[in-house]
Amino acid sequence: MKGKRIAGLLISCPCGSNASVFETGWGYHAHCLHCGRLTFFKSEALLEKVKLGAKSVCAHEIELKDCKGGQTAWCPICRVRIFVPGG
Repeated sequence: MKGKRIAGLLISCPCGSNASVFETGWGYHAHCLHCGRLTFFKSEALLEKVKLGAKSVCAHEIELKDCKGGQTAWCPICRVRIFVPGG
């Protein structure tokens, strides 16, 4: 997954680490190097929220569901997709 890291933009990861935010051709994603969690979003408003100091892209309680390669979740309110790799 290629993308250009947006300098200084980090969001908090539930594992306790921080995830760097990247810009891609279709939108944005945040990647936590500690646990591998990926957060995908397209909204400029969510990016602006992070730039203004928000520690999370989505504050809603969404349930992770098992999928091939890990777990995934979708927030229909924020339009954020989350993928957590795992066995």
